[in-house]
Amino acid sequence: MDEEEEARLSARDHYAIARLLNNESGETGDLELDPTISDTILDEDLFTFDDSLELDPATRSQTLRQIGRPRVLPLQSRCAAVATIQSCSTAGPSQLNATTVMDEDLLNRTDHHPIQPDEENLPHPAGQSSKKLRMLPIKEHLQTAGFHSLSMDTFSPLPSPMSVASPSDVAADTESVPDEDQFCAEYFSNYHSDEDSTFLDDFGAAMDLNQMSPPSSDEEEAQSLRNDSVPDPPVYKGAPITVRESLTAILSFVQSEHISGAGVGRLLSLINLHLLQPNNFMKTNAQLFKKLGVDDPVAIHYFCSICYKSRKGPTDLCDSCADTSKHVQYFITFPLESQLKKMFERPDFVEDIKYRQTRSKKNNENIEDICDGEVFKEAEKSFVENCLHVSLMWNTDGMQVFTSNTFSLWPFYLVITDLSPKKRFLSENLLIGGVWGSVVKPHPNVFLLPIYKELKALEKGVDVKSNGNSIKVIVKVVCGTCDSPAKACFLNMKSHSGFYSCPVCTIRGQKPSKDVPTVFPYEENVRLRNLDDYQRHVKWAVDHKVILYKTPRNEEKWCGIKGPTILSSIEPNIFDSTATDSMHCVDLGVTRQMLHLWFDKDNKDQNFSIFKKLNEVNKRMRDLTPPHYLQRTPQTIDKLIHWKATELRSFLVNLSLIVLENILMPAYYAHLALFVKGVSLLNTSSVSEEDLVLASLFLNQFVSQFQDLYGIENMSFNLHMCTHLERIVRKLGPLWSIGCYKLEDINGRLGNFIHGTCHVGLQIYSNLSIVTKLPLMVQNLREGAAKNYCNSLLKKRYRLKISEKIGTGLYCVGPLRCVNSAYIITVLQTVVAKECNVQVYSRLLKDSMLYVSSSYSRGKKISSYVKYSKDGIVMYGNVDCFACISCMCSISCNCTREHVAIIKPKAVNVLEIQGIEVSHLFRHYCTDVCKDLTSFDVIRVSDLQTVLFKINGSNEIFLCEPLNDFEKD
Repeated sequence: MDEEEEARLSARDHYAIARLLNNESGETGDLELDPTISDTILDEDLFTFDDSLELDPATRSQTLRQIGRPRVLPLQSRCAAVATIQSCSTAGPSQLNATTVMDEDLLNRTDHHPIQPDEENLPHPAGQSSKKLRMLPIKEHLQTAGFHSLSMDTFSPLPSPMSVASPSDVAADTESVPDEDQFCAEYFSNYHSDEDSTFLDDFGAAMDLNQMSPPSSDEEEAQSLRNDSVPDPPVYKGAPITVRESLTAILSFVQSEHISGAGVGRLLSLINLHLLQPNNFMKTNAQLFKKLGVDDPVAIHYFCSICYKSRKGPTDLCDSCADTSKHVQYFITFPLESQLKKMFERPDFVEDIKYRQTRSKKNNENIEDICDGEVFKEAEKSFVENCLHVSLMWNTDGMQVFTSNTFSLWPFYLVITDLSPKKRFLSENLLIGGVWGSVVKPHPNVFLLPIYKELKALEKGVDVKSNGNSIKVIVKVVCGTCDSPAKACFLNMKSHSGFYSCPVCTIRGQKPSKDVPTVFPYEENVRLRNLDDYQRHVKWAVDHKVILYKTPRNEEKWCGIKGPTILSSIEPNIFDSTATDSMHCVDLGVTRQMLHLWFDKDNKDQNFSIFKKLNEVNKRMRDLTPPHYLQRTPQTIDKLIHWKATELRSFLVNLSLIVLENILMPAYYAHLALFVKGVSLLNTSSVSEEDLVLASLFLNQFVSQFQDLYGIENMSFNLHMCTHLERIVRKLGPLWSIGCYKLEDINGRLGNFIHGTCHVGLQIYSNLSIVTKLPLMVQNLREGAAKNYCNSLLKKRYRLKISEKIGTGLYCVGPLRCVNSAYIITVLQTVVAKECNVQVYSRLLKDSMLYVSSSYSRGKKISSYVKYSKDGIVMYGNVDCFACISCMCSISCNCTREHVAIIKPKAVNVLEIQGIEVSHLFRHYCTDVCKDLTSFDVIRVSDLQTVLFKINGSNEIFLCEPLNDFEKD
């Protein structure tokens, strides 16, 4: 690019961040980028902005100035602090108005809090068009900030539930230039300069986690809620519960029923209506949150919507950008250390986090979780003795929160992988590094820098309190997972439609024609990405300004890398540590693509099309009766557009080979079996080395044959990524452990925290803070009705009538009845030697899975076919009923009650398709037509292993076994 062409580029398309990613400790790590290539480039697709911004002309002409040094401010009504006021003429304290200047020395006194703005001063998250930026008069500023009096000597700040960090002074990276076209020379000027740009440092300076405001009255009250020595008065005189118990019970109910903020206020008014007056009850939301004391600090980082330069506040427009549509946007980061400390306050958290050491593996040599992958084992070598290590997995994805515009939220999650799979995705165990809210995708190096700095501090260790003991905890990010668009964004690479867009290898895509998207024909032995090549690609991309290319050129020099990413300093190896999840790649990707190829009317003339057999397939789908563990009943193919990811997953692994038998042509049917078998091997509870080898063989064969069967124009990006699934499982763990299913569910739960259009990031964090501390609040309650009520709401509830608890995770469901069948008595006599009392029942709950006997006729689903063990042998059968065997003692005794299952065994064969054994699918030919009393098995209910999906055939039935214990819905 010559100088003349470069000079014509506008500032909007022409600003770069030049900053070296130096290790905070001063040491250079192995994964740090070379200083000569550590410039951060803004992606071209991030320069879109909101054209609807309207600024008040009076606001635009006002002069802003910083009042004193930045400090941590109390957050009033969850809004950010702005330490700017209007410059005016001097006047006395008693004559303050919109044209008054406060004495700066007086404002800088350490015993006063800086001024806070009205909530309307903050930019609207969905765009600036709905609210004009304006400067409040001095009097309104003082009232908004919480000062009772205008006297300078009697400032008395109101208590606030949360603290926020004010941005620091920011030196301009460039001088103001009258003509924006002249600004282009500054774009890459820092790349060969010896002076580092302070732009990224300015973002990081927006919050000092070590500086905290003195405890406010709210903080003291919050501490009193956790201190049993502080009196806890009853709600009213003579009330059976106290204020603390009432607060905890209300919050438990609100979380359980997903009640909005406005709904909470109306609920409080209703409860107060039924109470004696006067009372100590919290009558409004403000009083409730004051009692709760949400006091965690947050950091709001302001930046220019055009050039992404750091700004001091919401009204500090950029001087360097001449674009009239410029405005100030912001993102929010949350302190990870305080979130982590809250978790360790829970009595059982330390034991929960030792899941990796206490778990019982099925096979010590197999891969059964993230901690069995090569990436974690390599990170484990650097663990320090006598310290508790916490390993994290990051995830991010855009979530649409409003239907009226394109505004989206990008939460940055951190999942604690040291917890068990059932607990690591719970809301109270979730860490949130920050939230980016905008109409454009986040820039990784702007968004991740403050999170990166705090993670580096946590890697050095932090002291936490747990059960009265001090523990040193070292936190480290081990891996991450997200969909392909988010991965391309945060790895600063070409998107999945680009030629060099694979994050694992350097395969080059092709463009068969203008109307066909980029395709990836099958290739063998493609060079894998590594850190050495990455640094070389980054250097070339920065030197040649590849983000400015309108058409790709010299792509083999940069291989899709548009610039460096801070993520490379957070993860051990961004290419090995960033997963490809099965939800987006396999289920929403290849499975849905194949269904469209088979059943779309546009393909009816193709050899692979089965559009003409659509009615027959739909009939088979309607005849399915799934078990209870499948939450969604399978839909017909003509409703494919409405299928969820879980339905696509269930169709692939459970139904496709059975429903499409004798529907697909033999070559296409055998080809499908390769895909089902390969994915299933990588998604089991325990993946062996043999499974990895076979899965790699089957998936590579599936992709290589796909081009011949379906054409090169259908060789999609997701199809190519299937060739890397075996490597990803070897590095990071089974597909279910690094998938996005539970993380997408977290997005839905966070959506329940949003009850308005203003400051959605703060809404999410304040509500999540409550959810995180709620288990501890319930734990600290005295034993009684209130604590029992809270526990019943917070625990997973089943809409089942539990008759008896048999053991840990084992429950008898429904009434116990007297035996009215002669064959049951006959069967039990063969296993019970002495006279006893026998009662039967139809349903059993074991490890959150419902078993329903064939004698139960009220349900529409079938959960009677089971896998069980007898004398150490794995068997399959149909549960006829459950029985409770007890003694005949007439008085109270210590005799034990035994629960058994009466099962009709079924002889099954593994489904085999052209030599491929699909080991989780079984075929049983229906030959038994009567009850043969000699062929029943009586086993303890603890020997039941899992429920099977029964699918009817013409003269046979098929049984499908769940692949793992985690993804059953």
